Amino acid sequence: MRRTLLFAALVALAPVTAGTAPAPASAAPFATADIGIVAQPFHILTPVNARFTLRLPASVTTAGRVEFHLHRRVASRDSFRAIADHFAEPAVLDSVVVPMTRAVRGNGTASFDVLLNTKGPGANDLLLDQPGIYPVSINAYGSDGQLLASTLTFLDRRDAVTPDQNVPASVFASLNAPASRTEDGSIAIDDQVRVEVQQFTRFLASVRTAVTVQVQPELLESLADSPEISDNQLFESLRSALSGRGILIAPFLPVDAAALVHDGLTPELTAQIDLGERTLNRLLPGVTIHRSTWVSRDSLDLGSVATLSRLGINSFLMLPGSVDDTQREKAAGYLSRPSGSVNTSMSVISADDALASTLDSPGANTVRDGIRIAAEVLAGRDELIAEGGSPNDIRLLVSSSSGDVTDPDLMVSAASYLSNSPGISMQDLGGLQAVNERFPATVFPPSTERTLGGLRSPIEQTRRELAAIESMLPPDDPRHATWNELLAVASASNTANPSDYVNSLRSDLRRVTGAVTLVTPGTVTLSSRNGSIRLQLRNAEDSSLLVRVVVASPKVSFSGQPDVVELLPGSTTDVKISLSARTNGRFPISVRVLTPVDRVQVVPPAVVTARVTAVAGLGQLVSVTLLLLLLAWWWGSRRRTLRAAGAEDTVSDQ
Repeated sequence: MRRTLLFAALVALAPVTAGTAPAPASAAPFATADIGIVAQPFHILTPVNARFTLRLPASVTTAGRVEFHLHRRVASRDSFRAIADHFAEPAVLDSVVVPMTRAVRGNGTASFDVLLNTKGPGANDLLLDQPGIYPVSINAYGSDGQLLASTLTFLDRRDAVTPDQNVPASVFASLNAPASRTEDGSIAIDDQVRVEVQQFTRFLASVRTAVTVQVQPELLESLADSPEISDNQLFESLRSALSGRGILIAPFLPVDAAALVHDGLTPELTAQIDLGERTLNRLLPGVTIHRSTWVSRDSLDLGSVATLSRLGINSFLMLPGSVDDTQREKAAGYLSRPSGSVNTSMSVISADDALASTLDSPGANTVRDGIRIAAEVLAGRDELIAEGGSPNDIRLLVSSSSGDVTDPDLMVSAASYLSNSPGISMQDLGGLQAVNERFPATVFPPSTERTLGGLRSPIEQTRRELAAIESMLPPDDPRHATWNELLAVASASNTANPSDYVNSLRSDLRRVTGAVTLVTPGTVTLSSRNGSIRLQLRNAEDSSLLVRVVVASPKVSFSGQPDVVELLPGSTTDVKISLSARTNGRFPISVRVLTPVDRVQVVPPAVVTARVTAVAGLGQLVSVTLLLLLLAWWWGSRRRTLRAAGAEDTVSDQ
């Protein structure tokens, strides 16, 4: 059905021939593409004796010939695709026949000089008298006139333009991969990922124009921290290639923003973005980070757009797979804004899905395919301008469906031809794009209804435990980073086994709390209202831990209670807590050991029984008085006894 529509559109917009073209030689049907193009001109501004360097099959001998057929220029973007995909063949306007004896041979190639004329009809030339994109078919024949090989390419006939007619455009390239962190926090980078890193680095090192770039922070960190020296070298090469370029912010790993917001996990989305930004800033010093631009691989809804806006995002780059549920007031090439009066300053740039399909399936000839991509971008640009679009209102984004570098040579080729195109201004589209209410709207659905399913509750609970238990660690403990990264892997959209990461992380958290042991006396006897109790906390970990000790009793007030106690590794720490009893008797004192943050229980609570036997106040005064009276009585009684004994001795002597 699509082929039929494209063919019908082409018939309506430009003359088409279905068989032999009215030309000096027969034009071949576009059924083969086995002539390799090594080099050719693309932008034609003035008459030029152009050289086409081709790679011909061995069957084309010096007795053969090569024919160059200039076809009618494309009338629209749809007609371009119909021609490029060999659904239709436009009429031939002009032809040049070059005998193989005139070819310049070298390094397995044959070069042919063809006069491209822009002024008027001439002999033995191709006349491109009007601006536009012209298809050119190249056919190679044997000495017997048999067609041996053919290919299709394009020429861009342009007039000089002023800078205000240039349309901003960009090639988008990203580097993403499944997490290289295993469940235990170690690093294991797949060999295929290493190949993709090399391709991405080669693209950046080769492209000579501004491009829009995003790199997965988790992969960047894994390369830098890998125990493999070759991975560290890949990191250094990548960092060098990124030097001097801007880079888009990215969550630590790809996430489904709409699903996280739908499940009430906005804090998790925030944590992923913050972790990604910190990682990029730490590993790429001096590289500009575009903090306000979000690359969307999954469709967004109104809730996720609003949430990302609150997190500082004001520009969206929509890759082909993320726009299925949206509606646009104008074509994808126009800069737009999210619908709604509160979103007039937020911009939306949509990648071209037709170009993405070309990048997703690169051919064997990067020069020819690069020219095709550049020609299609220009055809789209011309169509938007022809319908009244202002160059300032257009943004042309070239990307594969995933944003990945499917073929670095092809993307370099496309970027190179575009960078030299009059009417195109290659830019990094990661910066702020100024829009207002006059720009067309992109309508996002109220909700995508996507969720994390059964993963929502474990992630939510693990985040709470993590926030509490990591407060037990010293500030420089590497587990701060490892734990947060493991949870980031669990909530990433490209993780195949998220539950394994959640379970591994929760085991690590429980291992830390399980390393703390509380020893308390069963009963404490106090002979005074003021006293103290001593507790012992054992830390079986090989690093220090921080805990908060909380004691409470309805009949005791406590003073000198430490706020946070540091438990040294592999040792027992004595904790002395002063107290003041309000009355005598026996009563319980509860002892809890909690995390410093959020006060999560570390060990089961213990109860100490306090027995207070002190006598206080008026009772002490009465007791002392009675004791003094008793001593006075005893002293008086003793003196009387001594006097009586002395008197008896005197009578006896007489």
